[in-house]
Amino acid sequence: MIALPDDDEDEIYAGDYFPRRFPSETTENLSLEYLNFYQENARDKTIALVAGIYEKENSADSALIILKKVEQRGFKIKAKIYTGCMH
Repeated sequence: MIALPDDDEDEIYAGDYFPRRFPSETTENLSLEYLNFYQENARDKTIALVAGIYEKENSADSALIILKKVEQRGFKIKAKIYTGCMH
């Protein structure tokens, strides 16, 4: 299970999953995430390696070209992600 520590300073999400929600500043950000946060039809507890979150499709396409040099099964997902305050 992916979760923040039980004693995390954020009492609302302590012990729970907190998804990555903000655009990538660079292409060097990797994180393990539950896929169903980004793709509704994914099975529960399916974990994906997220290589970036991009606001512009051409930025996602550029990152995918680089990723596919290492992993041919890489793909992009168009998702609606709330980036406002979650509290």
